[in-house]
Amino acid sequence: MNSNLKNKLILFLMIAFMLSCRNKNSDTCKKCQELVDDVGRMKNQLPRKLDEGLCLTRVEYRDSTYSLWIEVDDKRYSFCSMVSLMQKRRNEILYDIIVSEGQDRHNYELYVEYNIRMRLIYSGKNDQKQIEFTITPSEINEYLHSKADAYSKLEMLINSTKPMVSEDVKGICDQAITLKDTIVYITITLDESIYDISELKNYTQPNELMAEMRLVNPKLIRYMADAKCGLCYRIIGSLSKKRFEININSKEILFSNV
Repeated sequence: MNSNLKNKLILFLMIAFMLSCRNKNSDTCKKCQELVDDVGRMKNQLPRKLDEGLCLTRVEYRDSTYSLWIEVDDKRYSFCSMVSLMQKRRNEILYDIIVSEGQDRHNYELYVEYNIRMRLIYSGKNDQKQIEFTITPSEINEYLHSKADAYSKLEMLINSTKPMVSEDVKGICDQAITLKDTIVYITITLDESIYDISELKNYTQPNELMAEMRLVNPKLIRYMADAKCGLCYRIIGSLSKKRFEININSKEILFSNV
């Protein structure tokens, strides 16, 4: 799941958990007080940039519905583009529900338990046109119990995430993750004023990349192993467009997951 989307869902959850525990025991409410503090800190960060042309401006709870207002740069996105963007975000959340595990899955289960709806409102920065979507507790429950096969789950994971490259890493111009047939492609474009593509090609080792992947995104490794898929890293220079690939086959992925 990408970090911006996860931040939005965490914010939904923290507010929901805080308000739903009013009649719970003191220990639970003590835990909720910590969530209140976290919510307060996040609210202090608004407005908050989510992606290019997207900004989180407001959060509200009312009538068991948690709403996020996202301001869209309507000079960058037409209304039709905004509709497509909204549909894409909705699918990302639904995919994330299906592939959720551990604490993430428990968080979604809380939405069902406390009958909480998610609502995102997209609003044009200049023309104020709005479009929104809601995900109901029954939909969350349905997707939690989806019986998707291993390959479909890998597709959903990839469609709800981005490559797990830290935002603190300098020189990342662009990155993308895609699935084609039985290969997961991670494409990273690097700033050649910082990186020498030929030099990187000489010392980048597949085993080092796999070790990093196991640390940064073990879930992706597990899903690739289950779906019997391989991995291809594509490294591209921003100016010269020089590139090289590092290929890791499905057997190596499976072995690394043992």
